[in-house]
Amino acid sequence: MKEFVIQVKNVKDSLKDFADTYKKVSKGEKVKPIEKITFVDIDTFRRFATSKRIELLKVIKDKKPRSIKELGNLTKRDYKSVNIDLKILQELNLVEIDKENYRSVPRTKYDSITIKIPLTC
Repeated sequence: MKEFVIQVKNVKDSLKDFADTYKKVSKGEKVKPIEKITFVDIDTFRRFATSKRIELLKVIKDKKPRSIKELGNLTKRDYKSVNIDLKILQELNLVEIDKENYRSVPRTKYDSITIKIPLTC
């Protein structure tokens, strides 16, 4: 099962994580790669994680539409809105768009997305 991690972390904590990983790599230690994206605050995360985008990810994974138009039909959304959301998801590396027989076929590379939000200040 391939997992993607979305986390909310301030810049200071993100830089500390980077420094810790860099030290391990510099010492020759193996570091397991984690595919993730970090948002600096919950408001930024909420602008990304709309219910419509989450729905697109679920439908792509479950129904495996053969085109963006089919994805729009499955979600009862117009092509333009679906395409805009797909471009955002693609920039975040959550979706790939493959060209097949003159069609743009959306695919997700992950089976699950884990969201980590710290409850400490």
